[in-house]
Parts: sequence; C-alpha cells; structure tokens
Amino acid sequence: MSIAIVYMSKHGTTQKVANILKEKINSVELIDLRKNKKPDI
Repeated sequence: MSIAIVYMSKHGTTQKVANILKEKINSVELIDLRKNKKPDI
C-alpha cells in the first residue's frame, strides 16, 4: 500500500511535519502543491 501526503506550506512548518511523517511511515510519497500544481495521483 502506498500513502501520499499532499500538502502546501507557506512558511515551511507543514513541510517539516510531512517530512517527519515520511520518516515514521514506510512507502510515503510527499506531494508539495506549491511545486507540483497538478500531481498525477
């Protein structure tokens, strides 16, 4: 099973939390909507 965490972070706090979750959970893909407006999920 794959997990996608889709987020948008203005000041970086949400990105930090997403990275912490990625470290704790296996098979996680992080998708930053600021960098990728139309992710293929």
